[in-house]
Amino acid sequence: PGQVADMHYTGMDGARHSVVVSEKDVDVVVKELDSALGWENLERQGVNRPQIAGLLVEAPYLTEVGQAHGLTVTDAQIVEMVKKQVGFEPRKPETLTYLRATVLSGHFQQLSQHPEQAGQPGKVVLADLDKVRGTLDGDISPRYSTKGQTWLTQTDPSLASANNPLGGGQQQAPPQKEHTPPTGGQQT
Repeated sequence: PGQVADMHYTGMDGARHSVVVSEKDVDVVVKELDSALGWENLERQGVNRPQIAGLLVEAPYLTEVGQAHGLTVTDAQIVEMVKKQVGFEPRKPETLTYLRATVLSGHFQQLSQHPEQAGQPGKVVLADLDKVRGTLDGDISPRYSTKGQTWLTQTDPSLASANNPLGGGQQQAPPQKEHTPPTGGQQT
């Protein structure tokens, strides 16, 4: 009770890392986004509790792979981007983590959808991402499990809508095994 996910992955450095996401973490993001943008509007854009939980789980390794390849997204950049796009300044660390994961996931999705533009450096980034993501295991609360559900992400530019503050739309990911975390729509 109170715990959404207790996951582990092997990072770029070869060390094992733990990722624990609590109900409170998800609640903080939901509350801040709802107060600024309205939950019903967000749900229409594919934002929901399992989607938020999934990106909170993915955030550490998305950030690690991004940093290893010179891609960093600072809190200040996130605040500026959201303020510019929708006129609200996210303040909670959990919300900033979620939004950072959304931005990074979108960037990696772009690389995977346009490998000819990404070139060899992009292929290396995606290979590293797949390698780290492939080590992710652990437990997800049945209420947040993607088994039998469609995992919704904010990363498919072809589904983007002008009024989406997070810059994306809905995308279906392949069905997941029970203890495998969501992949954010990454296609291999």
